[in-house]
Amino acid sequence: MNEDGVGITIPHDNQQENTQVETPVTSNAAILSDPEPSFNESIDNSLEDNTPVLPQAAPLTPNVSTNRSSNTFNATQDLKQDNSKVPDFFNNAIATAKASNEQTKRRNRKLFFTIGLVIGVIAIIAIIVLVVIPFISNSILNQKLSANNKEIRVVFNEYANYVLNGTESTDEIGEYDPGKNYNLIAIYRRGDAKELAAFYRKADEKYKKVKEKVNELYTEDDENRTKITVYSANFSLSYSHAIHGDYSEKELAKVYLANGEEAAMQKVKTFYSEYETEDYSSTYIGDAMTYYESLIDILKYYTSNNCNNSNDILNGVCYEKFESDATFRRIVSAKDDALERKRLVMMYANECVYEQIWSIYEQIKE
Repeated sequence: MNEDGVGITIPHDNQQENTQVETPVTSNAAILSDPEPSFNESIDNSLEDNTPVLPQAAPLTPNVSTNRSSNTFNATQDLKQDNSKVPDFFNNAIATAKASNEQTKRRNRKLFFTIGLVIGVIAIIAIIVLVVIPFISNSILNQKLSANNKEIRVVFNEYANYVLNGTESTDEIGEYDPGKNYNLIAIYRRGDAKELAAFYRKADEKYKKVKEKVNELYTEDDENRTKITVYSANFSLSYSHAIHGDYSEKELAKVYLANGEEAAMQKVKTFYSEYETEDYSSTYIGDAMTYYESLIDILKYYTSNNCNNSNDILNGVCYEKFESDATFRRIVSAKDDALERKRLVMMYANECVYEQIWSIYEQIKE
């Protein structure tokens, strides 16, 4: 709270696999096993067996011809002549079977070769699509990112060196040193509002170069751009607060007493419209609106209890008069809570301006 607002303020309470089924190869010809009994053996040899000859019964029919022996011999000869043609038949069948079997094997080998060739081509295409192309793409992307990071580091180091060291340099900023009194922190500790505003004006000029380079080099969904966007929200809030400050509580009281609540709050909204807001800044502005509304609640309490003299309000006379009242204490407590929320948002933004520098620096390093 500004020192000149004593009249209305109090101390502030404390994330396929192709499975190949091998079809058995079968011959087109039947597999012949044992040959039929040969008829080439002589009848006489068959009679020379030692098999006992059983007694013969009388023939049931008379002998028709006396030339039986001759006819039997001729029949045997005919059988021998017919039997001489059997080997050629079997040889032809076996040859045909072999030829058919070889033809089947050749077809199978050709089929297996074709299938293997197709599988090989598919495998090569898969390797190209899944391995080679992504590898080449990643290599090109990494080279591009590396070149982009070199460009962004130049302007970022220039900005970071000014914030951290107060120097004009593009040197690498190095690691965070917890024992070092960095430039921005030293300025805040000195408490000089004009010095702080001058610092932020120059820092803003350097930081605009960083944002322009990021927008030029990176797409909207790139993580580097996303991180810079988050950082920009904190920087713009901290910058705006250093340049513009907060709306005067004394001025709020004067406008309220002269023109009423609506006019007073419109003045507050106009004041904060000067902030160079990013998304995060709206959080602070919203908390600021709540805070000034709570101050108007206090002013309403004063005037409704016949303490409406501007000097008494501004000098703290009205506060001393009602500080023991329970209703008044609740209004004051609500005002203190709103002030603390607003203060914490700004404190976080100010800290992020220098603390997040190393996070960005590590990300854009090669």
